[in-house]
Amino acid sequence: MKNRFYLGLLGGALLVGCGDDAGSGGAGGGSGGSGGQAASFAEADVIEAFQSFESSGFTRVTKDAATSQHGASERVIVWVNDAALEQYLAIDPEDPEGTSEAFPVGTILIKQGANEAGEPDGAATVMAKFESGFNAEAGDWWWGRFTTAGELADSGVVGFCISCHESNGLQRTDYLAGTPTANRL
Repeated sequence: MKNRFYLGLLGGALLVGCGDDAGSGGAGGGSGGSGGQAASFAEADVIEAFQSFESSGFTRVTKDAATSQHGASERVIVWVNDAALEQYLAIDPEDPEGTSEAFPVGTILIKQGANEAGEPDGAATVMAKFESGFNAEAGDWWWGRFTTAGELADSGVVGFCISCHESNGLQRTDYLAGTPTANRL
């Protein structure tokens, strides 16, 4: 089986199935194999999760679509995979001194693109936490941008994503901005 991503929880841990694919974008490839060991979390896992995020394993965080900083869409709707939801909601974007522990490998956040009316437009930007060493300079996060057609356009260690998260001082919250409590579901 090639890098199957199971959106389930077992003791709060994200389950990653066995595989042997190397994800593109420098993901580091599969180290799984025999003996019941989990495979490396890779780009293929993120793509598979993206294909069904609205129906399985993710929680919508934002009540209303927020103004986008990503250019592809006017607004965004934030979704977080269930394994990281509690930790994500602990981030208070209004607290300039607030911090967060590093998110676990397998964390996925999706900013679903939306039009001015707040209706999804098919585009998205995604962050996913990969294994230590994938992108040490930026918290081992993988970034991706999906077009309105759902195609992956940019992925991996994406410089403009990293520079924005760094310039906004988000290293203290493991590169995540959080969602204002007034706009949470």
